[in-house]
Amino acid sequence: MSIRLFDAPLREPSQFVGFAGNVIDRQSENRADDSVEMALADPAVRLLLMHGGRLYLKLRDGGFDPWFGAEESQPLQVSLDHGVLLGFSDSGPVLAVPAGLDPEQLPESIKAIDYRSVYMQGLIDEAAAGAMAQGAALLAWHASHRFCSKCGTEAEMRAGGYKRLCPACAAEHFPRTDPVAIMLTATREKCLLGRGRHFAPGMYSAL
Repeated sequence: MSIRLFDAPLREPSQFVGFAGNVIDRQSENRADDSVEMALADPAVRLLLMHGGRLYLKLRDGGFDPWFGAEESQPLQVSLDHGVLLGFSDSGPVLAVPAGLDPEQLPESIKAIDYRSVYMQGLIDEAAAGAMAQGAALLAWHASHRFCSKCGTEAEMRAGGYKRLCPACAAEHFPRTDPVAIMLTATREKCLLGRGRHFAPGMYSAL
């Protein structure tokens, strides 16, 4: 069923933003260099497993479950030492961890689905989708910023994955958190779109 924009029920504005359902408490003020190890020692820890732009999902009760325990993730060749502590939910600590097992080698009970499809098809709930976006961004940053931009030495993960420290020159590196906004100017009947010189024919964009 389609709903006209101005007839839609009122909601708090941030709820319309993609991935805004993330409820994880990052607890940045309480992070130590052994945060990941401490989180993994918690029996309630939950992991999001990622590989090559895909999220690993367990088939369960006709749906998809994105959460893995630390022990059940071992057969998927996870790199726990490269995991990032996303923070803490009501259920316990949450980590995003790179998995080494190729999607073609996964058992039939586990599927590897690209992030966009997971979100667009609503395969997981809003809280898990927000955690997926957070984890995917941080793991991608670590993969592309292994080496110190000041001296070239391989930097080390610190603060549960929220910074990298160069052991040679002591430079600290942090992931970028630039805000991004897409806006649609609209009346009840029309909306304003823009078109750049390099856009393909017939292609327009919100501002």
